[in-house]
Amino acid sequence: MKSTDAVLDHHLQSLGSEDVSAVIADYAGDSVLLTANGPIKGIKLLDDFFHGFLSAMPQFMAGFRILRQEVIGEIAYIVWESPKYSPLGTDTFLIRDGKILAQTSAAHMLK
Repeated sequence: MKSTDAVLDHHLQSLGSEDVSAVIADYAGDSVLLTANGPIKGIKLLDDFFHGFLSAMPQFMAGFRILRQEVIGEIAYIVWESPKYSPLGTDTFLIRDGKILAQTSAAHMLK
């Protein structure tokens, strides 16, 4: 069974390489991503979200940098920046049995 740290590391590496299939593999079938625009639930909608996100913001991950990372049990929290798109963002993950069950994401996006 993958640890919370291992799932988070894989998730971030997969995003960095823009491998949406690998990103989606980190989620459980009924996972939910809570965003300021509303919840995104289930693999199909998560897949659509990440494809859209990465195509709408080319090079987002090239400038991505984690400012703080905490992992306590099943909970992982990151504070990050991607200067071209966002000076500050946070994500919180609930990871159980090697899969992301829930994630929250908030960021100050630049226009």
